[in-house]
Amino acid sequence: MVASPLSLTFIGTCSGGGPSASRNCTATALNLGNGQSWLIDCAEATQHKMLQFKSPLPSKVKRVFITHMHVDHVSGLVPLMSTIMFPLAYSGPPDTIRLQVYGPAGLRSFVRNNLKAMFLQLGGKYEVNELLSVDDVPTTNAPEELHESEAPGRDFYAGDDGTWPAFERTPDGWCISAGPLVHRAPCVGYIFNEPPIPRAVSPEYLARLNTIPLHLLPPGVLQPRHLLGHLQAEGAVTLADGVVLEPPPRTRGRKVVVLGDTCDASGCAEMAYGADALVHEATNAHVERAGKPSAVKNHEQVERKAIGRGHSTPRMAGDFARRINARGLVMNHFSSRFGAVPMHGHGRMAQERADFMSQLTAQAMRAFGSPNVIAAEDGFVLDIPVPEEEERWRPIPSGHAEGPVVREADVSGGDATVLGNEVHGTIMRVETPM
Repeated sequence: MVASPLSLTFIGTCSGGGPSASRNCTATALNLGNGQSWLIDCAEATQHKMLQFKSPLPSKVKRVFITHMHVDHVSGLVPLMSTIMFPLAYSGPPDTIRLQVYGPAGLRSFVRNNLKAMFLQLGGKYEVNELLSVDDVPTTNAPEELHESEAPGRDFYAGDDGTWPAFERTPDGWCISAGPLVHRAPCVGYIFNEPPIPRAVSPEYLARLNTIPLHLLPPGVLQPRHLLGHLQAEGAVTLADGVVLEPPPRTRGRKVVVLGDTCDASGCAEMAYGADALVHEATNAHVERAGKPSAVKNHEQVERKAIGRGHSTPRMAGDFARRINARGLVMNHFSSRFGAVPMHGHGRMAQERADFMSQLTAQAMRAFGSPNVIAAEDGFVLDIPVPEEEERWRPIPSGHAEGPVVREADVSGGDATVLGNEVHGTIMRVETPM
């Protein structure tokens, strides 16, 4: 099967109660096989973390998707733009759009006003495209209002059901959709659909291709095999006798769903169905602390408090993963009380953190009905494999070449060591902060 690498880097995994010493606030990168990265949310110090993890480097970011306008999701955007579009490092055409930004109403004016207030100059152009409801007032694109480096953005209005299906299609075939989330501020989740993936061409198909008489080939095609590239890239070919030659079979592309803050993601459920990777917040959770009574007596109390703040628990994340038949769930946006487990720590604090995260993961697994759950930490890199036809997630012992494993990778590029955590259908690398 011919497929490009696809991965997620969890740059920041803390909620708005942070950042904490072990977690930065929210940012996640979708890394494409063409060398580009798309960023979902951009908290304060996101670019610093990117430089630390080297995955991705700021220069690789070509699109940014903001889920909502809370400070822990958007405050790092303008500083990142000033780095990506640093004028002295750019010598290309001045009207080239170098960065495309997407998000809710108000994002365009937020970026514009910050750039103007700080007298920032950029190399090339950026574009802010807003996802609007029927009641939203679009931000003006009047020439006299634009920042000097701003290209007029596009306005995408939600359909009758409040969603933005296929609002963007990239030149290489990616289809991007968005759906509304229930939160304290207007918030969306993003659905990224990869185009179908060509499979390895079977000998039988090539043999049939070679039987086509030369006089039936389209103009300029000298041999039947020369049709293969067109068939794989463009689709069916009509021969001179009217026979339609169908392309080789292809595998469906991967679907990656990254949600913003929410206590109810129902608005994304239909478009998110069958996600290969679901990223869902789990801000609050009921945990038992060894030897100490809990101030909150049960999961239901924590869930009610979470919903009242527009957030979710691990059980709620697992419920949604089960509802959309996801292949795997990655939780993020944890309360600052749930610090990351020290990579090489051994004391009581490290053990308590490990126990907390184990409880959170177990809660999500029970609700999901699947072991394919990860509690993300800053620096996690999740490799997303191509789904085989009729493929089913199944337990595979870590360390098996054909199965998914969790690895610890040195940021200097050293060999990875297996940690032994089973993550079925995905491969995660944990990049260690320097």
